[in-house]
Amino acid sequence: MRAPACSVPLFLILAALPLPAQEAPKKRVQINVINVCNPKEAEVKEMQAALARIPAKPRFSADFEVARGRSSVDASVSRWVRVRREFGADSPFTSAQYTLSVNMEDNGITETLVLRLRDPKDVVQVALQSTVTAGDPAAVLASDTPSTHISVERYGKAPLVVKRCPQSDQASSQPLFQGASSLLAGYRAALGVRSFVPGDLARVGVAQKKKAQTAPAPGKSQKPK
Repeated sequence: MRAPACSVPLFLILAALPLPAQEAPKKRVQINVINVCNPKEAEVKEMQAALARIPAKPRFSADFEVARGRSSVDASVSRWVRVRREFGADSPFTSAQYTLSVNMEDNGITETLVLRLRDPKDVVQVALQSTVTAGDPAAVLASDTPSTHISVERYGKAPLVVKRCPQSDQASSQPLFQGASSLLAGYRAALGVRSFVPGDLARVGVAQKKKAQTAPAPGKSQKPK
């Protein structure tokens, strides 16, 4: 006698079949393109408003911090000095941080002033920067080099940035650069960077240029030491 054939329910056969591979949902990537040479008129006005909030004559608390060091990225080495001062409790800003960095490869000098807001509901921080291709740190500090780069970091939005572009017509951004340069000069003085930055840079290996001695005027003799 032949054994009766076993019948398998259709739903069990279908359940055993492999499911078709499901494609993972594609992530949406948004790229923001920033025109750093010619920002839009609305962006210029927003940066002007951010600069207008910065006190021209800061009132700092007694707390401060000074640091110096050496940093390397790939083959580039820089030596720097940084100072940070705290604003008073009644100020809309919390701190002002100034850094002077010297690139040891080409002697390029970069100054950066960063001011952080106490209540960053719209603007988180404002950064003003000045860059020269080569020079002596003491001479650069004495000359109050103008600002070449302005950045406004916003909460939950792309940053606002403008930089000097020699090949572009930047007439609409001139008031921005003038205001930033004035603020940068004022904070150099308020932070007293001319009095200690060159000396601290020398301690981390940045050579200082010796001042040339002036010859005595004709008919006058030098005083004995």
